[in-house]
Amino acid sequence: MLCTTWRRPWAVVGGQRSRRQAFDYQAAERAREYIHACFMQDMTLDTLSQVSGRDRWSLSRDFRTLYGTSPWRYVMMRRLDFVASGCAPGSVWWILPLTRALPTRAT
Repeated sequence: MLCTTWRRPWAVVGGQRSRRQAFDYQAAERAREYIHACFMQDMTLDTLSQVSGRDRWSLSRDFRTLYGTSPWRYVMMRRLDFVASGCAPGSVWWILPLTRALPTRAT
């Protein structure tokens, strides 16, 4: 006869996980809209958490779940899209001042 106390640990090892709570779409969307509106400003995860109304760890998990990337990488992609949108072949003279204006990631 199989002991019932051994079933639970083997289920976890076998890949059956407990379900995580649902994500907060509205909070992640508020953070995304703020990123689109203010992507050239100095931005931290604490700022995004204040805007969205979620703590920074939950916001980061939800943002990654909904948009497939971290909030910081999303900010960097928006900045790079902005620079690339104005870049025409042969006209790179204006990129240098913009790259100096981009805020760096605070550690």
